[in-house]
Amino acid sequence: RPTPQEVDRKKHYLPPLSMIMPWESPSLGEAVPRLRANDPVLTHVSLGLDGDEETAQLADGLRHNTVVKELWITFNEIRAEGARRIGEMLRDNTALEELDLDNNEIGDEGAGWLAQGLRANTALKVLKLRENEIQHKGAGSFAGALRVNTVLEELHLTGNEVGDEGAGRLSEGLQGNTGLQELYLSYNSIGSEGAGWLADGLQCNAVLKVLCLSDNDIRDEGSRQLADALRYNNTLEKLSLTSTGIGPEGAKWLADMLRTNTSLKELDLRVRKRRGDMEQKDCTAAPQLIPITAIAL
Repeated sequence: RPTPQEVDRKKHYLPPLSMIMPWESPSLGEAVPRLRANDPVLTHVSLGLDGDEETAQLADGLRHNTVVKELWITFNEIRAEGARRIGEMLRDNTALEELDLDNNEIGDEGAGWLAQGLRANTALKVLKLRENEIQHKGAGSFAGALRVNTVLEELHLTGNEVGDEGAGRLSEGLQGNTGLQELYLSYNSIGSEGAGWLADGLQCNAVLKVLCLSDNDIRDEGSRQLADALRYNNTLEKLSLTSTGIGPEGAKWLADMLRTNTSLKELDLRVRKRRGDMEQKDCTAAPQLIPITAIAL
């Protein structure tokens, strides 16, 4: 019988979703008529598309579909025009709950179109946009959507370039938002200034449970500002600061915060063990890590 520790480790190594759920991978020509007919078999769909034109055909098929719950269209060279058509689809679709657009090229313009769709959407819970060339303007578009959208629970922006300015805009979106529970911002060129902006957002937010800032340049000053915010925030449960340049002084600020904070369950200050191009870029994964020096409380 496995120990609790072994069970916990296995949670990070689950097989791909396509292996454990009823995913369908039809050709686009086959999929679109079935989507328009609300084929009950197509609840979880993975498609390979050839850029924006085929993305537009898929979006048209999904506009009034009431069956598909999860859609995976990663690595498809989807750019701004494809994102526009997906955004238009999101305004009308009332069934899709998870959309994975990782590793496309939607950029700031495409992010703006998706954000417009989110303003009217009432169903989507998870949006994944890892490595999509999104910068501060795109982050600002999502911030605007977060002010009105109460349904989205997870926003994954790992591996983009939102920077400090984008972090500031997302902070504005967090203030008053009542739906988002998980925000992933690893590898986004966020420094201590951006961490300070996000800290301001945490002080005015009562729903966010997971914030991932790993592999940014937070350093001690950013750590101090986050720690100050978490003295007042009573909802955040996980804060990931893996490989963010935080030293003993920053760790001390966080340790002092833990004396009064009652909600935080997981604080990750480990240093990632570099492995070239094999680096994990997602806080939901289980990268190879080496621990930082121990913190005395």
